[in-house]
Amino acid sequence: MKAATHTPDPLPHKAAPKDSPDDYITTETVTFVWHKVPKRWVKATAVGRYVHLHPYSEEAVVFHHGVDDSTGAHYFELTIPAPFYFAVSLAPSFRRSRPGACLHDCLYQISDRLHKMLGISLHDFLEMSDDWFHIQMESTGFLLADTYYEVVHTFGYFFHRVTNVLKFWKTDK
Repeated sequence: MKAATHTPDPLPHKAAPKDSPDDYITTETVTFVWHKVPKRWVKATAVGRYVHLHPYSEEAVVFHHGVDDSTGAHYFELTIPAPFYFAVSLAPSFRRSRPGACLHDCLYQISDRLHKMLGISLHDFLEMSDDWFHIQMESTGFLLADTYYEVVHTFGYFFHRVTNVLKFWKTDK
């Protein structure tokens, strides 16, 4: 079994229209699963918990931490309803990088609320998101998974904080 999966596979998406907030848009609801979550993250979140968030639509983004009955391994599951806009930022957009980019963008978008609901620090939640992104990239066979991971892991937290400050200062006219 792969360390991370997404259904449906391949990722149902298309190029977003020119006036869209990002480069791509999902065309169906997508569920990502991180199988055999490392103990570090298992300890950080509550088992059996379902968290429903409505960041961009009436349908909820759902995060779940469960245990596989047959193996006893912990898993995380994230369901993202369509349409969801995402991009491969600061790097070339290869087809095999897009599932990881979709997952990572969603986790970062909901991080400010979800980290509190899970009872972990924002920094730890973003680090966990980066790890899941890396596993997802490796599971698609993306050859540059380590390089893309290093970029998001190195700059992700800083970029997230800066964009939140800019959102705070942004005014609509």
